Amino acid sequence: MQKLLREYPESYVNNFSKQYFLKSIKNGFKMIDSDELGYTADSGENLGFSFHITGERMHLLSYLAQKAY
Repeated sequence: MQKLLREYPESYVNNFSKQYFLKSIKNGFKMIDSDELGYTADSGENLGFSFHITGERMHLLSYLAQKAY
C-alpha cells in the first residue's frame, strides 16, 4: 500500500481494502455470489500492478452483484 500511494498519490487509501469494498458495495448493489480465488505473490511485469512488491500476497476476489432496486 505504501508503494501504491507513493506511485499514485491521487489514489484512494482504501482502493485495495476488502472490508471497505464489501461495506461500500451494499450501497446500491446486492451481492449474489463471491469467491476467494487465492493470492499471488508475483504479478509479473504487469503495468497495472507496478506497485505490487514481489513476495507480498495480493489476494484475489471474484464477485457477482446485482443493482438493487
